[in-house]
Amino acid sequence: MTEHLSYTPINDFPLKWRFAEDDTKWTVLQSSDLALFRPLAEDSARHIWSTHVTIAAEHLMEIVLKTAPPNRDQFGTQLLVTDDNWSSDEEHQRVASVFRKHVQVADSSVVYFFWHASCAVETTWDILLRYWSDFCYPSDESNVASVLEAGNNLYYIEGTVWIGPSPHHDQAT
Repeated sequence: MTEHLSYTPINDFPLKWRFAEDDTKWTVLQSSDLALFRPLAEDSARHIWSTHVTIAAEHLMEIVLKTAPPNRDQFGTQLLVTDDNWSSDEEHQRVASVFRKHVQVADSSVVYFFWHASCAVETTWDILLRYWSDFCYPSDESNVASVLEAGNNLYYIEGTVWIGPSPHHDQAT
């Protein structure tokens, strides 16, 4: 359930530039898609992160670096490594196809996408699939997409994606 979550206006979202500013430099979401892109207030983002990602860290890389040697496979099964030409149409379709194969939920299913514990958006599976390369830049160290309906998280770390169960996928948000 999401009725107790709070949201931040898009104009106050620190990553607004990726989705809603300069269409000469970035992909700007269509207004109908932007309506389904809801930045979470910090307290709501932290709540979902701690329930469905981890309470052990504020950022995914903190977890990776706590293991020696750094263990990225702790997140689950490696699904894919993105191509160097990650934003090409062909690569975009390949990645979206792999995501669809391994996370079989309706396009309207809610996804919580995190850049870190306090920076996240609520969107739909369809929006994430259509714009995944705008959510996950190759230069980003890590991101997490939590698909509560499937009980899975997708972990993106420096061009590689893992899928694993949400730690508490049976708990309501």
